[in-house]
Parts: sequence; structure tokens; C-alpha cells
Amino acid sequence: PVDWSKKVVLNSKISQYVTIARRDKNSENWYVGGITDENERNFNLDLTFLEIGETYNLKIYKDKENTHWKKNPMDYEIIEKTIKIDSKSSIPIYLAPGGGFAIEAIMK
Repeated sequence: PVDWSKKVVLNSKISQYVTIARRDKNSENWYVGGITDENERNFNLDLTFLEIGETYNLKIYKDKENTHWKKNPMDYEIIEKTIKIDSKSSIPIYLAPGGGFAIEAIMK
């Protein structure tokens, strides 16, 4: 989607990394994206911006442990899972050097 009803900056540090979540204007679905500089990062991504008590199907596009912006930029994996959100919901995310991730969260 290109029209958003809400935007949440989940984490950021200028010129190092940023993670942003946006809610589709025409549905209850969320889209999350993150990117990092040349340093790898591990985040425990807080999902409490999603509706508590709802179930979401997540499609996660993420770097693998051997992904690298220069040596191996196209090595990624796609993970699909269903989760029920509560006040402590989070998922681990790895960002390879120069990498990033994207999540599509579809409310069931």
C-alpha cells in the first residue's frame, strides 16, 4: 500500500539504523521495515503497536547469518508464522551488515 493511516518509529539512531511500522489506510494490516549501516545488528522487535488480543499472519523477509552487503547481498529467507499479540509480544530480528528486513502483518 501507499496510503498509511498511522506510522510508528520503532527504533533509530541517525546514520546507523531505523525501523518503521506503517498501518495500511484501508485495512488493519501493518508493514514494517528496517535497515542498518555496515554493522550487523540484533533487535528484539517490539510488536505491541499491533492490536492486543488479535492474531496476525506474519510474512518476514530477513537476512541470514552469512548475508553481507558486498560479499553475499542476495542471501535472505522468508518466514511465515501466525502469532497472537499480547502486551509483551516481540520477535528477534537479525540485520546483516548493510542489510535490512521487511514484515507484512495481516490481521486474521
